[in-house]
Amino acid sequence: GHPFRIQSTPNGNAGTQYNTGVTNQDGAAPTDIIFDVPHDAPNTLFYQCTAHPNMGGVLHIGPDFSSTTKSSNYTLTASDIGTLVQTNATVTVDQNIFTAGDAITIHNNSGSNITITQGTNVTFYLAGTSTTGSRTLAQRGVATVLCVASNAFVVSGGGLT
Repeated sequence: GHPFRIQSTPNGNAGTQYNTGVTNQDGAAPTDIIFDVPHDAPNTLFYQCTAHPNMGGVLHIGPDFSSTTKSSNYTLTASDIGTLVQTNATVTVDQNIFTAGDAITIHNNSGSNITITQGTNVTFYLAGTSTTGSRTLAQRGVATVLCVASNAFVVSGGGLT
């Protein structure tokens, strides 16, 4: 009986509805909500119970692996889930943006090292170790940031220290 919606932002019942291809948006049982995914849908959308802000999740639409390029310091957002972020500057990961299982790949497309910074109250674990803290990504390096809790991430990749 919970009212259900598909939206483009992960902000609980205050999120922005995504209506393209959706029939019976905000419907509750026994209503069927039908989502005919358009070819130009974003790679990441969210489903949400509009009565409960913590009852929702992520819809990964693909199989395309999209890429974005950032040329200045950048803080990852929910729209980066499942994408490749190419950059030559610092990337920051904040808490309460991602949920367990969300992953982002970062490519350092410069000839210098960059930093992947853990935001306030965030813990990064270097994969396979107990080492924590912000990470350095060498020139042309690739790292995957995997969310394991709202404020904990495992970082792995080539050129990562």
